[in-house]
Amino acid sequence: MPRRLLLLLVVLSACHEAPPFSGETCGREVGRVAPVWQRPAFDVLVVLDRSPSMAEHTSGVAAFARTTATVLETLAGGVPDLHLAVVTSDLDAGDAGAFQGGARCGLDGAFLRARELTAGGVGGNFPDGLDDALACLYDVPLSTSPVSQPLGAAVRALDGSRPGNAGFRRDDAVLLVVVVTASDDATAAPAGGLADVAALVAQLETHVVDRRLLVVASIAPSQAPRLASIDLPERTSMTDVDAADWSDALTWLAELPRIPLLGYCVGAELDLDRETPGFQVNCANRVVDAAGATVAPLPWCDAPDVDLARPCLHPFTPDEAACPGGGASFTVSLGDERLPIPLYVELRCEVACD
Repeated sequence: MPRRLLLLLVVLSACHEAPPFSGETCGREVGRVAPVWQRPAFDVLVVLDRSPSMAEHTSGVAAFARTTATVLETLAGGVPDLHLAVVTSDLDAGDAGAFQGGARCGLDGAFLRARELTAGGVGGNFPDGLDDALACLYDVPLSTSPVSQPLGAAVRALDGSRPGNAGFRRDDAVLLVVVVTASDDATAAPAGGLADVAALVAQLETHVVDRRLLVVASIAPSQAPRLASIDLPERTSMTDVDAADWSDALTWLAELPRIPLLGYCVGAELDLDRETPGFQVNCANRVVDAAGATVAPLPWCDAPDVDLARPCLHPFTPDEAACPGGGASFTVSLGDERLPIPLYVELRCEVACD
């Protein structure tokens, strides 16, 4: 069976109900509005140190590429809506924040795009498998410059000075910056000396609409005080570059999408024929934005010829455990689309007569 991303709905209070028709107690229409929780998209910026000190870690970088592919493919729900770009920490060479490997690795564009598809498999802009694409992108040659400036490279990559990097950053996506270095950050200040770490992080924060959407994961020596000083409460981590396994730097991909597991129910009064198994309902459904404007229609997922790559509502399922008293749980699938946030589902259903 193809894997589909099922999104839970929270039914809000009765203040959203429409008034009954002509004062009747049955046969009326009831409106229910529910916010939709989408799995977050991820924009992952990998900053690779290519100074001579990384020579002893080339096998670690290659292993990390395989680990990245494995983590992405084994996440609950499959590969998230992903942009992944690689830059190097060498700002003194011609790199200077430019995305690396797009053409060399056969990508359609300067960065990798991938997403689990409703019909199964992973779609993207890479010619072969995701693991091959990442292995190629992470394979950058070493330079002769001994200075590693990963935070400065991340800032440069996103500041708009590189036209080739356009399209990578999305407002509603988590920005995950993964630094891989054999030293520490040594980003130079324009006036000389080292740039202030807090100021560099503040520049990265200008690319997210909410501070909580910025995460910095560093793979660095155990003594890297500048990278260790990054102040993003519960949004930063340090992994020892000498460790055999760097997968801790990718835990954010699994942790951030979590949604509390609560019960999401509709009332039994919507079942128009309780003698027939399942819920027999008469509902008009749509996806709306915060202003109430229609974003997309919401057909039933089991309707004939429905396009499962588009948003659809799964039939109500009687669930005595989660919805006692004859209620039903329900879910919605957004298919392969990223829709504007905040996003809501509106159900307008006929209420049954006893």
